[in-house]
Amino acid sequence: MIDSLKTLRFHHNRVDNFNDDGIYLTIPPRTALPEDVQIYENLVTRVYTTLAFAENEHEHGGPPNPVGSGVYLYRNVFDLRAPTYGWIPKDAAMAASMAGALSPSRMCGDHGSPVWDPLWFYQNTVINAGPAWRDYYGEQMVMGTKGSKRRLFNNVFLQIEGTPGLNVPGVNDDVQADGNLLWSLRVGPSVQGDFFATRKPGPPGFGEHDVFADPKLVRVGDGDPALDVRPTSGGVIDAGVKLPAAWPDSLRALDKGKPDIGALPLGAPMLRVGPAASPAR
Repeated sequence: MIDSLKTLRFHHNRVDNFNDDGIYLTIPPRTALPEDVQIYENLVTRVYTTLAFAENEHEHGGPPNPVGSGVYLYRNVFDLRAPTYGWIPKDAAMAASMAGALSPSRMCGDHGSPVWDPLWFYQNTVINAGPAWRDYYGEQMVMGTKGSKRRLFNNVFLQIEGTPGLNVPGVNDDVQADGNLLWSLRVGPSVQGDFFATRKPGPPGFGEHDVFADPKLVRVGDGDPALDVRPTSGGVIDAGVKLPAAWPDSLRALDKGKPDIGALPLGAPMLRVGPAASPAR
């Protein structure tokens, strides 16, 4: 949970097998708002709700949740191909009986329809098993935009089955999205014509330079644990849009030429997380 923290850096962590909220971003009521929060170079796997928001006391008659200045999320790998438990099993026997009722991992969600805190979400790689809930664009990353601000740039949104969602925010929402790559491992190669032809306009400039193409990552499969999201050739190379220099980026120096799309630029080593991770940059 993000509380009244200043200059928070959450990085090089492995977040795995959460049966509820993974990274809880709502500000608790009546606290000082956080400032300069950055979440980067993490590997997130098997989470029921990866980025979570909640109404706190407002849903029980209290004041609405305060909204902070925003959170920067960049250079993360969200590998949500595998499901997780909807609740914690008491023992191995219960775990075995629940195996057929696992809940799909999802990118984001909320409790009580709160105002979501502003998000700057760029240079990430998101992989999911199938279509997003309600066919939302960007694996649900355009949910909860009313009364807030959202920036989505240069992300890979890759799913195994089905086609990527094209449900976008309303034209008056403060949302900017561009330079994102959408792809389906199973369906993508058979898509004919302009994939984005049925997408509604959305806010001005929404998705103007988006691409529907194979990102050509080193290794991605149905559930291959040896996931390798490093780019090879074509696909994401030099396909992104230029970002403001003021936005933090721990791997900017490795990204030559135009921005590559996704968490890792061409030539960067595979992401290392946990106790064996390299020192913070």
